[in-house]
Amino acid sequence: MKHFFRTAFLFVILFALSVCTAQDSYRVIFLGDTHFDGADEKYHPAGISKARNRDTEMWKERLPEMMKAANQQTTAETAFVLQAGDMVEGGSGTAAAHKNMLEDGYKTLQSFFSVPFLTVAGNHDVSSRVQKGEPSARAVYSKFAQEYVLPAINRIKGVSDVRAADSDFAFRYGKDLYLIIDFNSGYRGAEFIRKALEENADARYKIVLCHAGPIPWDYNWMPGWRLYGTRNAKQQEMLELFQKHNCVFLVGHIHAIAALEYTTEKGSIHQIMGNCVWLPWDKKPIKITPDDPANYGRELLKGRNQQAMTALVDQFKPGIKKNFLADGAGYMTLQINNDNITVQYFHHADTEPAYTFRVFGK
Repeated sequence: MKHFFRTAFLFVILFALSVCTAQDSYRVIFLGDTHFDGADEKYHPAGISKARNRDTEMWKERLPEMMKAANQQTTAETAFVLQAGDMVEGGSGTAAAHKNMLEDGYKTLQSFFSVPFLTVAGNHDVSSRVQKGEPSARAVYSKFAQEYVLPAINRIKGVSDVRAADSDFAFRYGKDLYLIIDFNSGYRGAEFIRKALEENADARYKIVLCHAGPIPWDYNWMPGWRLYGTRNAKQQEMLELFQKHNCVFLVGHIHAIAALEYTTEKGSIHQIMGNCVWLPWDKKPIKITPDDPANYGRELLKGRNQQAMTALVDQFKPGIKKNFLADGAGYMTLQINNDNITVQYFHHADTEPAYTFRVFGK
């Protein structure tokens, strides 16, 4: 009997050590905007709204092909899938139709993967001019997030300390803290975010899933549309909070592939942008702009409001240490280790990476 208990005890210890080791080094699949849509009247009631041909065509073949390829990158180390918002196209016209689109979009994407699928609110996910007297699209999304995203977080093997505040979430996975931030809600979730970061200051990495990050990309398309985009004291306070904790942002929104590092004496922010919106039928090769921090601001300064754009460049350019941008659509994997986070970008539905870079370390 003593031998049995000794064996059982050793088994438990070895199992616990294996789980701990797995969480020290693990893999995450990262997807950008997906814009799920369809011509079905359950998403677009007759006479109220209609589907976008661009998205319905994309979802007939291209996006399923890409998701199947992404799933092929799933290994025993893969913990979950992260999607950076604009999961659906929106514009449904009624609260019920928007609910159908969100739920079907989520179920469709989750169906491609054997591990939990997590998403965050983008602007399209809350954009539907519903009928008078109905719940708003934002209210519909908040309910969806509680009914689908939160349970998916709790399904992650080894997850701990799960917290929720409306459509904002935080959890620990192994040594790391994950934050899911609804960028549509402005500063509403600021205290929740601050508390999660401060109480998890010991986390190895603080990884934030958000539709847009706090640092403007050098991209000539709505550069001010970012997390806490207005330039004021509160925005600067949150920026410094993210720097203090050396946050890594996984974002989308601009439909490009990019990596950016912003470092000052306050700390660092890393932004990784994904995109799955594969518009042309032909498989154009990825078009890479060479990584050169000195070039940061060239595209921003082509914007209409020169005074505002100049202020943005003056504020951020001194801290830009990495400035990679590419026109492309595909999926990414993140291999998360003690020494670094290795990111691989797979173009379209390719199964061999087109570009690899590291966050932290060599």
